[in-house]
Amino acid sequence: MPHRRRHGSYFPPDTAPASRAPHIKVLGTALGVGILVDATVVRALLVPALVSLLGRWNWWLPGWLARLLRVAPSPLPAPEVVTVPAPRQEAASTTVVR
Repeated sequence: MPHRRRHGSYFPPDTAPASRAPHIKVLGTALGVGILVDATVVRALLVPALVSLLGRWNWWLPGWLARLLRVAPSPLPAPEVVTVPAPRQEAASTTVVR
């Protein structure tokens, strides 16, 4: 009895000939690897690490963005901008040791 292709198979790559569309298989494999890397490296390692490093500033919402989103602004104070005065120019022969 001749081999017949089954229609409605749950595994389309198994039923297609290997030479018909190899670029589709490469694209599917790359997409699967990308999803796996995103799920493990980014979401399981980087996001929790950044949340723990940023601490309470992780949840700070600027006032301008709160007005745009029409929500209450963050109760945290705005980050302070510290200005440091420029160092005085000393004479070239003077050495300052601190």
